[in-house]
Amino acid sequence: MDKSSFNFEEERLHFLNVFPLIKQDILNELPKMGLPNNIINYISTLLNSPTITGGKMIKGLGFLYSFDYLNNINNNINNNNKNNNNNDNDNNNSNNNNNLKLTKFEARIIGWCIEFISFFLIADDIMDGGLTRRGGVCWYLNPSPFNPSEHKVGLLAINDSLLLESFLFLILKKYFKYSPYYLDILEIVRVSIINSSMGQLLDTSFLHQKRGDFTNFDLE
Repeated sequence: MDKSSFNFEEERLHFLNVFPLIKQDILNELPKMGLPNNIINYISTLLNSPTITGGKMIKGLGFLYSFDYLNNINNNINNNNKNNNNNDNDNNNSNNNNNLKLTKFEARIIGWCIEFISFFLIADDIMDGGLTRRGGVCWYLNPSPFNPSEHKVGLLAINDSLLLESFLFLILKKYFKYSPYYLDILEIVRVSIINSSMGQLLDTSFLHQKRGDFTNFDLE
């Protein structure tokens, strides 16, 4: 598969169509926790914020591009094997490998979980004193859904970022708990979150350094 065979705009539409399902999956879990309606409505508003759906979705779409590219290579290898091997054992092995394949729908679910790692942006905006994010007002500066006339979301947004992180794992559990690659996906997400945390620290640490002090950096 070359770049021209992956239509980013077309895939973006398919990708966006999956989000309402994920959002509803999350909202369906909340009443089971005994949460009142005002909390559920608050979370629904949070999930609709540009922090999740307002970006270019490069991370999620990039994953889907990689998925299609590698899947195409794997299909070519399997087709070549079928042409070169005609015994039953080889065919059975091929069928077993196909059973382990990730479907395109599952790949889009993972793509959204990758997008959910943007929960860091909520905390980043607070630390940086940001005003806008992805074409809208930063989440912490939005009127509070609980009392919009008197309060902004404010520091509640710190907990909201933790909520989004927890929803990521809720979705992974729902769709992949019984998959043979469930632990592999969790490990990849865990490493991504650790790397994002370290990157965030590198970014915000500049706030506590003297202006023009680059002693901790070199050309390497």
